[in-house]
This record gives sequence, C-alpha cells and structure tokens, in this order.
Amino acid sequence: GSRVLRTEGVGPAAARNVAIRATQSDFVCCLDADDLFGSDALLHRLADALHDAPDAGFAQGLTQNFKQGPDGQRVLLKSPYRFLNLGSMMLRRRVFDQVGLFEESLRYCEDLDFLMRCWEHDVSRVLVPTLALLYRRHANQMTHGLSGAGHGTMRAYRRRIERIRSGAYDPHRQRPVDWSAYVGIPVDVSDEV
Repeated sequence: GSRVLRTEGVGPAAARNVAIRATQSDFVCCLDADDLFGSDALLHRLADALHDAPDAGFAQGLTQNFKQGPDGQRVLLKSPYRFLNLGSMMLRRRVFDQVGLFEESLRYCEDLDFLMRCWEHDVSRVLVPTLALLYRRHANQMTHGLSGAGHGTMRAYRRRIERIRSGAYDPHRQRPVDWSAYVGIPVDVSDEV
C-alpha cells in the first residue's frame, strides 16, 4: 500500500530524505508534484535494467518537457533528453548508503550535488533509451526564471571544492566516465512559459 508523508516547507531535499528513510524498498524513485512518470511500463523498464545490471547504482531514462495547453492537453516541448533530473532515475537504496542522502541545506541543485557525489564515488549507471519522465514547464516552478547561480549551482560546486580540500575526493584520479557524459546534456530553456 501507499501512504502520504507531509513535510510542509522543508524543501525538496529534506522531503525526499524523509521518504527514503520511511521506506525499505530496494529501489527508490523521486517524482516532483508537477511532473509525471512516462508510464508504469517505463518504470518497469528501469527496474528491469537494474536487474540486468546488478553493479549499476541507478538506471536513467530520458526526460521530455511539456506544458499544459489551453485545452488542458499536454503539449510536448523539444525532444527527449538526458540530464540531471532525479525523476528520470530509479536508484538502488545502497547508493544512499554509499554517497549519503540529499543535502538538505540546498534548496536548489540538491540533484546536482547528489550526482556529483555519485560520480565522485564511481557509482555506475545504466542508460535506458526510453522516455521515463515528463517534466512540466510552468511559470510557478521553483526554478522558473533563475540562472544557474540562482539555482544553487555555486553552492553545489562549493561543496565539491570542500570535499577536494578535505581529501574526500581526488580530482586527479581517472574516472570511468567523464563528468559531462555522466550528467548528460542540459536542455535548451527556450521553451520557457
């Protein structure tokens, strides 16, 4: 069965952490209230990909932006893409044991911070070439109209620099996948509403 956990005003990272702590599932998915999973069948494809790749820490599908048309119908924007959007992923619980939960001090870019830590720990992933997330674009989004710095990008990178300075992460060690390939390609935001 399902249950609702209320976390008023704590931010996305803290809300996700509450849910992760409250479940015992081996697989974890995150979905923001204004977005949609592609379909239940697509979620099964992510789960199947993780079953087929037992060493992978997460499976990631594609994201496609959409907006609500005047008639209430979905209007798809641009082409599907792969970038750091937690809703397009299914994660193994063990990843949180390895890299930690979402950083609750970050109101924005907790996803960037989390994926940086996954990459720094060489958490492997399996890419699923199927639409997994419909990402709703609208004027009331938390991130609407913010620059990268406004999203908290600088704070996420500052946390990375702190990990380097503390010796928790060696930036000179060769990684199995370079950062740009790991995180994906940012979407063109010209479809702003």
